[in-house]
Amino acid sequence: MFRFLFGLILGAGVGVVAGAMLAPSEREAREQAAGKEASDLAPAVRSPLDAFRQRLAEAAKAGAEAAREVEEEMRARHRELVKRKK
Repeated sequence: MFRFLFGLILGAGVGVVAGAMLAPSEREAREQAAGKEASDLAPAVRSPLDAFRQRLAEAAKAGAEAAREVEEEMRARHRELVKRKK
């Protein structure tokens, strides 16, 4: 138990120090934020986001088409059953 807590505390400490060393200074962060708008994403972020949006749109389109096909099939079956009962 002692080893686990020691490792947990040591890992958290190392993470805090590494984060503090790698983070930009307050002045640099403000300059970066002032120079960029929220909609101005870096190309490395924009490309996967666009690809995800495209895949999502394609999946929605395929889902809507499948739903239409199933609806048509169910309507045809229903008409057939109604004809049989008459």
